[in-house]
Amino acid sequence: MPSGVIPRHILMSTDAVGGVWTYAIDLSRGLSALGVEVTLAVLGPAPGPQQAATAQAIRCVRLLETGLPLDWTTMWPGRSGRRPPPAHRTSPRRRGRGC
Repeated sequence: MPSGVIPRHILMSTDAVGGVWTYAIDLSRGLSALGVEVTLAVLGPAPGPQQAATAQAIRCVRLLETGLPLDWTTMWPGRSGRRPPPAHRTSPRRRGRGC
């Protein structure tokens, strides 16, 4: 991206556990202040009601609850353990508003 160009939309993955969530919310606030639309794609457990309300209160932020496991807990094919559901079987839950 050329220097000085501000993107119109950013897709950011996050989880709702601890410091990652706080960072994603703070970054979303800053980007929103610049008029950048942000979609927060949440992996792992869904955000709690207070977390969701915080995200929804930020202008230009959409919350996308994917229902997918945290990436670092997922086992890849060929290894024993959990695997993520196929993408076509997930039904993300969208909340929030765009700019």
